[in-house]
Amino acid sequence: MYQDRDFIGSKSFNEFLISILIWEANSKLIFEVIIESSPWLMREMIKNAAIKKLVKMAGGSRKVTENMVIECFKIIIPQNQFLGVIDIVEALKAQD
Repeated sequence: MYQDRDFIGSKSFNEFLISILIWEANSKLIFEVIIESSPWLMREMIKNAAIKKLVKMAGGSRKVTENMVIECFKIIIPQNQFLGVIDIVEALKAQD
């Protein structure tokens, strides 16, 4: 029983959650760019929070759009830090 609790919140569990989401267009690339551009001391914390938020936002459909990823990080990352990466993120968005 305790092994299941150890799995939840672990790195492998987060990788599992990432793998079951359905990433539309460049949403996964945007997710990875924002994670990599965040301060390295806070990367895992930001990534964990983002994964949990995206799973909740996606709900039963499991679909993650580019706008969902951007909105998720706007909530998690302080605005002054997010402004530095927003131009890169906007360039990565798929053209409609």
